[in-house]
Amino acid sequence: MPLRRRHRLALRRKALGHTQESLAEKLGVDRTTVVRWERGESAPQPWVRLGLAEALQTTVDQLDELLCDVEEVKPAQQTPSWTSRGAIADPRLVSDAADLLANDPLLLTAPISHDSIESLQSDMAVLARTVSTAAFDVFTTARRLCIEARTLAERARRPRDLTDLYVVIGQGTALMASAAFDLGYWNDSAALSRTANQYADLAGQPSLVTWTFGLQMTLANWRNEPDAALAYFVKALPRAPGGEPMLRLRHIAARS
Repeated sequence: MPLRRRHRLALRRKALGHTQESLAEKLGVDRTTVVRWERGESAPQPWVRLGLAEALQTTVDQLDELLCDVEEVKPAQQTPSWTSRGAIADPRLVSDAADLLANDPLLLTAPISHDSIESLQSDMAVLARTVSTAAFDVFTTARRLCIEARTLAERARRPRDLTDLYVVIGQGTALMASAAFDLGYWNDSAALSRTANQYADLAGQPSLVTWTFGLQMTLANWRNEPDAALAYFVKALPRAPGGEPMLRLRHIAARS
């Protein structure tokens, strides 16, 4: 009978008494994200690794071993699962059954509640309208909302849900770009603004596409690169809707 293989990350989590839900809540991620880590389907993002290492009471270097290695587990002895008195003969039976059902693919691929998406949309709209929040707080809040939206997007099966989540990520990334610029991280701001534009394009939302192109134009102007700003303007012009988005775009172009 072949040996079963179990990821060390799951073994470490269980040894410390964490469930997948409790670990996910502690790190501020979705439970399905922890599931994918334990299956080896994805790796923690850099900003999560330190918190994950602390939660598992290990160093970041030791965390790499937990994420990369697997441990062979010998199959259970061929003994009855239950004794005549009802006690469990193999204590791993309950743990394995709980893991199997908790990671049921039918549940992991279930449609996302639209309430979850509407909540993200509402939080992002409030953040975008806020004018008195410090740039660093805007950046960290937008980043958290982007991570939540990205986690939901990994599970999304309906095209409309995926489009809505692309919009949220595009908006959040654009806010991060603006905040990074205010904090003096111009190169990072430019990279984030390009990413925001890509998500806006994926969502196919003209207003968001125009906003992100306008952001790229503004950053180019501040870097004293008017030719680059006008190149963005040429790209944005055919896609910009009329009214305020077009007016804003032309206003930025006039500065160039």
